[in-house]
Amino acid sequence: MRSRKLLLPLAIAGATVAVPLASAADFDVQLNVAPPPPRTEVIPASPGENYVWAPGYWDWRDGNYVWSNGHYIERHGDERWVPDRWAEHDWRWQREHGHWDREKARHEEHE
Repeated sequence: MRSRKLLLPLAIAGATVAVPLASAADFDVQLNVAPPPPRTEVIPASPGENYVWAPGYWDWRDGNYVWSNGHYIERHGDERWVPDRWAEHDWRWQREHGHWDREKARHEEHE
């Protein structure tokens, strides 16, 4: 009985800690300093036909650009992988996260 009384407060405390951490991970930073040029990567052999290469990119961590190595990711049906990149908007740099895009894949089929 006593362990049941402890579970609810622990679950609530855990949820309040997890929410701020999850929302902080989604935060997009805008910078005045452009990222360094992309690094040249040696792309290893694919683990299978159902994988696509997600190129490396510069991430922003603890006030510095940090290189994040490329890696293979499993394909999502007929969608196309749009890699992570930094784009300049109004003289500020903002990271655009990599994502799957069905519309770009359809557009490429018709070209």
